[in-house]
Amino acid sequence: MKNPEDELLPPPIDEDEDDGDDDDETECSVCGVHFWSPVLRFRRRDHGHFYCPNGHGLKFREKTSEDILTEELTKERNLRLEAEAKLCGKKTWWGRI
Repeated sequence: MKNPEDELLPPPIDEDEDDGDDDDETECSVCGVHFWSPVLRFRRRDHGHFYCPNGHGLKFREKTSEDILTEELTKERNLRLEAEAKLCGKKTWWGRI
């Protein structure tokens, strides 16, 4: 039988995925305590809220390299679609080019 509390936990960390960087540790911007947690790696990716050991609510706001690459890929894809539509004289979702 499935435990409902398992859905609240982050997915397990793949030990092979650890590349030696400090994704699992941070410092509280409110009280300055330096702490480590395996949840931090997932919070950096999903920008979700987490708490320092003293109870201060925190959130990672900076973009990850994955976020930046996704944005660049989307931008390049849109430029390509726009260029193809212009060459073919087709209508795009935002109007005729």
